[in-house]
Amino acid sequence: MTMYYIGNSYYSLNNSDSALVYLQKSIQVDSSNINAGIYLADVLASKDLKAESKERFRQTIEIGLQDTAKYSRELNVCFAKFCGLLLEEKSYKDLQNNSKLWSDYFPKQSLSWLYLAISYQAQSDKDNACRYYKKVLQLDPKNAPAKKNYELLQCDQ
Repeated sequence: MTMYYIGNSYYSLNNSDSALVYLQKSIQVDSSNINAGIYLADVLASKDLKAESKERFRQTIEIGLQDTAKYSRELNVCFAKFCGLLLEEKSYKDLQNNSKLWSDYFPKQSLSWLYLAISYQAQSDKDNACRYYKKVLQLDPKNAPAKKNYELLQCDQ
Protein backbone atom coordinates (compact mmCIF):
# COMPACT_ATOMS: atom_id res chain seq x y z
CA MET A 1 0.00 0.00 0.00
CA THR A 2 2.94 2.32 0.60
CA MET A 3 3.76 2.52 -3.11
CA TYR A 4 0.14 3.42 -3.85
CA TYR A 5 0.12 6.27 -1.33
CA ILE A 6 3.40 7.65 -2.64
CA GLY A 7 2.13 7.41 -6.21
CA ASN A 8 -1.16 9.01 -5.24
CA SER A 9 0.73 11.85 -3.54
CA TYR A 10 2.79 12.50 -6.67
CA TYR A 11 -0.42 12.33 -8.71
CA SER A 12 -1.99 14.97 -6.45
CA LEU A 13 1.09 17.17 -6.99
CA ASN A 14 0.75 16.77 -10.78
CA ASN A 15 4.10 15.00 -10.94
CA SER A 16 3.07 12.37 -13.46
CA ASP A 17 6.55 10.91 -14.01
CA SER A 18 7.03 10.02 -10.35
CA ALA A 19 3.38 9.03 -9.95
CA LEU A 20 3.76 6.62 -12.87
CA VAL A 21 6.76 4.90 -11.29
CA TYR A 22 5.14 4.40 -7.90
CA LEU A 23 1.72 3.44 -9.19
CA GLN A 24 3.31 0.81 -11.45
CA LYS A 25 5.23 -0.51 -8.44
CA SER A 26 2.00 -0.57 -6.45
CA ILE A 27 0.33 -2.69 -9.16
CA GLN A 28 3.34 -5.03 -9.22
CA VAL A 29 3.01 -5.54 -5.46
CA ASP A 30 -0.79 -5.85 -5.47
CA SER A 31 -2.40 -6.24 -8.89
CA SER A 32 -5.87 -6.10 -7.30
CA ASN A 33 -5.45 -2.54 -5.97
CA ILE A 34 -8.31 -0.95 -7.88
CA ASN A 35 -7.48 2.61 -6.80
CA ALA A 36 -3.90 2.26 -8.01
CA GLY A 37 -5.28 0.99 -11.31
CA ILE A 38 -7.55 4.02 -11.70
CA TYR A 39 -4.79 6.50 -10.93
CA LEU A 40 -2.32 4.66 -13.13
CA ALA A 41 -4.77 4.76 -16.04
CA ASP A 42 -5.22 8.49 -15.45
CA VAL A 43 -1.47 9.09 -15.42
CA LEU A 44 -1.02 7.07 -18.60
CA ALA A 45 -3.77 9.10 -20.31
CA SER A 46 -2.19 12.37 -19.16
CA LYS A 47 1.10 11.25 -20.72
CA ASP A 48 -0.78 10.58 -23.98
CA LEU A 49 -0.30 6.83 -23.62
CA LYS A 50 -3.93 6.23 -24.56
CA ALA A 51 -3.68 2.56 -25.54
CA GLU A 52 -1.96 1.71 -22.26
CA SER A 53 -4.46 3.80 -20.34
CA LYS A 54 -7.44 2.06 -21.94
CA GLU A 55 -5.94 -1.35 -21.20
CA ARG A 56 -5.37 -0.39 -17.56
CA PHE A 57 -8.96 0.86 -17.27
CA ARG A 58 -10.20 -2.45 -18.72
CA GLN A 59 -8.07 -4.47 -16.29
CA THR A 60 -9.20 -2.35 -13.37
CA ILE A 61 -12.86 -2.72 -14.31
CA GLU A 62 -12.41 -6.48 -14.59
CA ILE A 63 -10.97 -6.58 -11.06
CA GLY A 64 -13.78 -4.41 -9.69
CA LEU A 65 -16.51 -6.46 -11.30
CA GLN A 66 -15.44 -9.42 -9.18
CA ASP A 67 -17.08 -7.67 -6.20
CA THR A 68 -19.38 -4.85 -7.29
CA ALA A 69 -20.71 -4.28 -3.79
CA LYS A 70 -17.23 -3.74 -2.37
CA TYR A 71 -15.98 -1.67 -5.31
CA SER A 72 -19.15 0.22 -6.25
CA ARG A 73 -17.68 3.70 -5.83
CA GLU A 74 -14.39 2.83 -7.48
CA LEU A 75 -16.09 1.13 -10.41
CA ASN A 76 -18.30 4.13 -11.06
CA VAL A 77 -15.25 6.41 -11.02
CA CYS A 78 -13.33 4.04 -13.27
CA PHE A 79 -16.16 3.65 -15.78
CA ALA A 80 -16.71 7.43 -15.85
CA LYS A 81 -13.06 8.17 -16.54
CA PHE A 82 -12.79 5.37 -19.11
CA CYS A 83 -15.94 6.45 -20.95
CA GLY A 84 -14.71 10.04 -20.92
CA LEU A 85 -11.48 8.93 -22.57
CA LEU A 86 -13.36 6.89 -25.17
CA LEU A 87 -15.60 9.86 -25.95
CA GLU A 88 -12.57 12.14 -26.25
CA GLU A 89 -11.05 9.68 -28.73
CA LYS A 90 -14.37 9.34 -30.59
CA SER A 91 -14.26 5.57 -30.07
CA TYR A 92 -18.05 5.41 -30.19
CA LYS A 93 -18.51 1.65 -30.54
CA ASP A 94 -16.15 1.02 -27.63
CA LEU A 95 -17.96 3.76 -25.70
CA GLN A 96 -21.26 2.04 -26.45
CA ASN A 97 -20.01 -1.33 -25.22
CA ASN A 98 -18.46 0.00 -22.02
CA SER A 99 -21.29 2.34 -21.09
CA LYS A 100 -23.73 -0.55 -21.67
CA LEU A 101 -21.65 -2.76 -19.38
CA TRP A 102 -21.61 0.05 -16.81
CA SER A 103 -25.37 0.53 -17.00
CA ASP A 104 -25.92 -3.22 -16.68
CA TYR A 105 -24.08 -3.27 -13.36
CA PHE A 106 -25.23 0.14 -12.11
CA PRO A 107 -28.65 0.84 -13.66
CA LYS A 108 -29.31 3.84 -11.40
CA GLN A 109 -26.14 5.63 -12.53
CA SER A 110 -27.43 8.29 -14.93
CA LEU A 111 -23.97 9.05 -16.31
CA SER A 112 -23.71 5.51 -17.69
CA TRP A 113 -26.93 6.03 -19.64
CA LEU A 114 -25.77 9.45 -20.81
CA TYR A 115 -22.59 7.99 -22.28
CA LEU A 116 -24.67 5.25 -23.89
CA ALA A 117 -27.03 7.81 -25.44
CA ILE A 118 -24.10 9.88 -26.70
CA SER A 119 -22.50 6.80 -28.25
CA TYR A 120 -25.68 6.03 -30.19
CA GLN A 121 -26.14 9.65 -31.23
CA ALA A 122 -22.56 9.75 -32.54
CA GLN A 123 -23.29 6.62 -34.58
CA SER A 124 -26.44 8.23 -36.06
CA ASP A 125 -28.80 5.87 -34.23
CA LYS A 126 -31.49 8.35 -33.24
CA ASP A 127 -33.95 5.81 -31.84
CA ASN A 128 -31.50 4.36 -29.34
CA ALA A 129 -30.04 7.78 -28.54
CA CYS A 130 -33.53 9.07 -27.72
CA ARG A 131 -34.35 5.98 -25.68
CA TYR A 132 -31.28 6.43 -23.49
CA TYR A 133 -31.56 10.22 -23.18
CA LYS A 134 -35.08 9.55 -21.92
CA LYS A 135 -33.64 7.06 -19.41
CA VAL A 136 -31.14 9.67 -18.20
CA LEU A 137 -33.94 12.19 -17.73
CA GLN A 138 -36.01 9.66 -15.78
CA LEU A 139 -33.10 9.23 -13.37
CA ASP A 140 -31.93 12.84 -13.43
CA PRO A 141 -34.60 15.23 -14.73
CA LYS A 142 -32.25 18.23 -14.53
CA ASN A 143 -29.46 16.68 -16.60
CA ALA A 144 -28.64 19.55 -18.97
CA PRO A 145 -26.76 17.60 -21.69
CA ALA A 146 -29.51 14.97 -21.87
CA LYS A 147 -32.23 17.64 -22.05
CA LYS A 148 -30.36 19.56 -24.75
CA ASN A 149 -29.66 16.51 -26.91
CA TYR A 150 -33.16 15.09 -26.41
CA GLU A 151 -34.60 18.35 -27.74
CA LEU A 152 -31.96 18.67 -30.47
CA LEU A 153 -32.81 15.21 -31.79
CA GLN A 154 -36.52 16.04 -31.53
CA CYS A 155 -37.09 12.81 -29.65
CA ASP A 156 -40.70 13.65 -28.81
CA GLN A 157 -41.64 13.70 -32.47
